[in-house]
Amino acid sequence: HTWLERFNKQKPRSFEKATAPMDAENWISHMEKIFDVMGCEDVFKTRLAVYKFEGNALAWWKAYKQAKGGDAWLITVANAARNYEILHERDDDYAERPDKR
Repeated sequence: HTWLERFNKQKPRSFEKATAPMDAENWISHMEKIFDVMGCEDVFKTRLAVYKFEGNALAWWKAYKQAKGGDAWLITVANAARNYEILHERDDDYAERPDKR
């Protein structure tokens, strides 16, 4: 079986956006659990995780990959999801993003 077939058999959740601070963390934990069970090699983890990006997360990934010259596969799953979460995080009062303060 291919890595993708084995991955899909684990029924991984999709990730579209982090609406609460823990959304990305929970999704990362879910993915790491699947990767541990599969014995997934590091080289495939980001590709498999990004396969489950949808909507806003997928659009962010495409822009990120283009900005990095297409070599974005080298970042880790956790970094990808955390970067996305930080970029889109807002305070309860809709203040500026923390990375722009």
